[in-house]
Amino acid sequence: MLLQQPENSGPILLLLSQLLASINYFSTAGTHNKRWIE
Repeated sequence: MLLQQPENSGPILLLLSQLLASINYFSTAGTHNKRWIE
């Protein structure tokens, strides 16, 4: 699908990269928040 629609692969890759970045950010922030709560 992505190879057949190259015009849509760009935004999708950007969304995936932002999703991974947010997951990494929240995972690290979550550990820091748990430390503060404890």
